[in-house]
Amino acid sequence: MADMEKVILLKEQKKQKFFVDSDGKITPLPDVVRCKDCIHRGDSGKCVLSAISEEKNFPLFMLDNRGEWFCADGKRRDETT
Repeated sequence: MADMEKVILLKEQKKQKFFVDSDGKITPLPDVVRCKDCIHRGDSGKCVLSAISEEKNFPLFMLDNRGEWFCADGKRRDETT
């Protein structure tokens, strides 16, 4: 089975995205937490976007009205709350 076929099979099984490097090694991509799902959204002490909106005196929704922004510090909200 070719590497690309393995990637497609893995995608279908796990519903994740994968990266195939030049050696053919298959590596899952890290889970990206979007702002709309992040526990830090609106906390200017922990959220870069919120800090910028406070500094520039813009409402947060003007910078990211759909919640699609993301950063390296994003943490997913607990799904049960």
